[in-house]
Amino acid sequence: MQIWSMWLLNFNPSKCKVLCLGAFENIIYAHRYTICGYELEHVESEKDLGVIVEATLTFQEHILGKIKLANSTMGLIRRVFSHLSPSMFRPLYTAFVQSHLEYAQAVWSPISKNLENKIKHVQTRTTKLVDGLGHLDNLDRLRYLNLPTLRYRRYRGDMIELWKHFTIYKREILPASFKLLDRPSRQHNRQLFQHRPADGVFCVQRNSFYYRTVNMWNGLPSEVAETESVSLFKNRLDDHWKNAGFKFDPSVPPPQPLYSLLSESAA
Repeated sequence: MQIWSMWLLNFNPSKCKVLCLGAFENIIYAHRYTICGYELEHVESEKDLGVIVEATLTFQEHILGKIKLANSTMGLIRRVFSHLSPSMFRPLYTAFVQSHLEYAQAVWSPISKNLENKIKHVQTRTTKLVDGLGHLDNLDRLRYLNLPTLRYRRYRGDMIELWKHFTIYKREILPASFKLLDRPSRQHNRQLFQHRPADGVFCVQRNSFYYRTVNMWNGLPSEVAETESVSLFKNRLDDHWKNAGFKFDPSVPPPQPLYSLLSESAA
């Protein structure tokens, strides 16, 4: 028995869409799908669980929409509060502005420098609105507010998500891209296999989650990567990165492991 029949619900095929990955101009060659005699519409982008997924997988539409929402929210906060001290700004910013820029960031992490700079500009603009800090440069404002860059926050979120793969998620539901290293180095025993992107060096696949995060994860010390509690992992990761230059300075590159990682070509 069909589920919608069981629940006495009428199925609405007009709400179903087809999203083909790749160049949208090639849509004329795509297979036409039908449900209950209704031909499904092919679209360039579609929102799923709050994330706008595009055919090109650049997530530009989603990122620009979140930037616009974050800027308008911060403008509203600045108009509501006649005085915005650093102690007032931080909880307001993290709750109402930063949260928009971090939702599902493991999926849509910016692939281009242009999009990354647009996201960074949100934090630069909002910290200037704090009373008494407008004369400082961006680096000094972030250090004074103890506010890490959004790029640092994305790296931190990626590491937390990978930790959950080992301790929370069931192995049978994980994709094939999540592959343990057969012979890990002395760094820690949870090292992952480094895949080589199949569509070039500067490409969409290279920026996908299981390709961009492995180097940083493999470089973590064992006392961080092998913890069994999420709170302990966050505390140890923050302590490990507390003096990292990339925490407040967006021009500093992220940490990388000191050893060579295996690739698919060498396996």
